[in-house]
This record gives sequence, C-alpha cells and structure tokens, in this order.
Amino acid sequence: MIKNHQGRSPIAKAVGLENGEGLDHFLTESPWSVESIRTRRLKLILKVIKEEEIVVIIDETGDKKKRCDPAD
Repeated sequence: MIKNHQGRSPIAKAVGLENGEGLDHFLTESPWSVESIRTRRLKLILKVIKEEEIVVIIDETGDKKKRCDPAD
C-alpha cells in the first residue's frame, strides 16, 4: 500500500488522470515482480547510456538520520 498519498495526485494528473485513486489501485493491486522491474529498468538504462561516461550523485537528505544523544 502507498503510504505517502500526497505524492500520487500530482503524478496522476501528470499522466492524465483526474485523481490519485486509480493510480493507487493500479500500483497496489497489480502483480508486480520487483526483480523483473529492476532488471528491465537496468536494461533500459544501459541501452540509453551505452558507452557514455556518467556521474552518480547520491542524495542522502531524505534518509532517516541516527539520533545523536550526548548522554550516550
């Protein structure tokens, strides 16, 4: 189930849907195979970049941070 419902409405509207309900149903009820989607995504990426150099940027700003308790 999608926990962040705020993000689905803009995505739904961007693809021509009136609201996020249909998108939510599609995402939660479809028989997804995570591994096959990852494999397909990787193949598409490799096809697009071919032999080009790339730069990978890892943005950790959204990662949950460890609590720093001075008492420890």
